[in-house]
Amino acid sequence: MIKKLNQNGAAMIISVLILSVVMLSMALTGTSSFMREIQIIEAAKNKKISLSAANACIELAIDRLGRNINYQGSETINNGTLLCNILAINPGPPWTIKAEASRGNQSAKMQAVLSSRLPVVVDSWEEVEDF
Repeated sequence: MIKKLNQNGAAMIISVLILSVVMLSMALTGTSSFMREIQIIEAAKNKKISLSAANACIELAIDRLGRNINYQGSETINNGTLLCNILAINPGPPWTIKAEASRGNQSAKMQAVLSSRLPVVVDSWEEVEDF
């Protein structure tokens, strides 16, 4: 009778250990998936913010070019936590305005081509991979 209880107890302990390992592996897999999802969401948010900043710099450069025909760009705009670079603008027409901004590990490079500065006529406005 004592041997039978020990065998049942050992089987129960082994079953509990196996279930614990399975549950622990499921918990670790879930945590890993959750962390990857958080990183993807953060990267998407940073990309959106950097695109918005680069677009804002293009708009600022268009405004400054409209007010001053001699505006040449080549400046860094700092709005607190985010930096944006307006690259050199070649005398036009056409004027090609390039701006880049980054946040976290995401960056955006925007380019706009103007055929007229007053009134502003935008021929193209797009994100580019490289200048």
